[in-house]
Amino acid sequence: MTKKKLIILASVAGILVLTIIIILIAGSCGRKQTVKADSAENLALLAKNAISANDYGAFQSLFTQGTREKVSQQSFGTFYQSITDDALYSNYVLMRLENGQMLLLYISGPDSQGLYHLQDVRAVSSESYDLFNH
Repeated sequence: MTKKKLIILASVAGILVLTIIIILIAGSCGRKQTVKADSAENLALLAKNAISANDYGAFQSLFTQGTREKVSQQSFGTFYQSITDDALYSNYVLMRLENGQMLLLYISGPDSQGLYHLQDVRAVSSESYDLFNH
C-alpha cells in the first residue's frame, strides 16, 4: 500500500472510532436513571419529586399498605403549594427506651470515612408519643 492509502485508511478508522464514542456518549446521556426507595434519603427524594409534580398517587405509593390514607389529598395540596426547589433532608432515628421514653436522634453523615455521627438528641414529649406509636 502506498503512503497516501495508509493515511486515508487511518483517517477513516479514526472517524469510525470517534463516531462510535459519540454514539455511546449520546446514548448514555439520554438514559434516565431511576431512583428506588432503597434508602431513607432516596425515599425522601421520591416524596419531594411526587410533591413537586403534584402527583398524589405517586406520593401515596410510597406509604406502606394500610397507611396510604394518612395524608389526605387536601393536605397533599398544601405541600405542593409550599414546595420549592431547595429542600433540606435530615436523618432522624427514633430510639425507644425500656422505660417507654423516646429519644429523637439527629444523625449526620456519612463523612469522608463513611461514618455517621450524632448531631443532637432530643427527648420526645409525651404529647408527641402518638405520632411515633405505630
